[in-house]
Amino acid sequence: MIELLFSLTGIVFGYILACIAPEELDVGKKYFVIGQHVLYTLIVILSGYYIFQISSIACIVWILVAITFFILKMKLKNKYTEVGSYIIFAVPYFINADRTFQLLLITLIFLYGFPFGTLIKIQ
Repeated sequence: MIELLFSLTGIVFGYILACIAPEELDVGKKYFVIGQHVLYTLIVILSGYYIFQISSIACIVWILVAITFFILKMKLKNKYTEVGSYIIFAVPYFINADRTFQLLLITLIFLYGFPFGTLIKIQ
């Protein structure tokens, strides 16, 4: 559980990075958004793979929920929908007890927080 909480510090580090280099924010905004989408996709694929080992039905439900939420997030485009992303990412962490999966997932969540933290500063 501590690891999952530690992975959320990526948001803090992304915000600090945005405060340190504010002149780079406007230029890099599109790259932060692209990076965030790529990491979201990686997390969904990785989680889907490990959930599929438990149950194929759970995997299908997981992917449908993740895609639906991604589309909703794209339509609303506010920073509060990101909280939902982190909740969605926490579900596979608790479903699958494989330690390798959990470490990969928290690493990707940590990296996902960097662009989110910088985008908070931009908005």
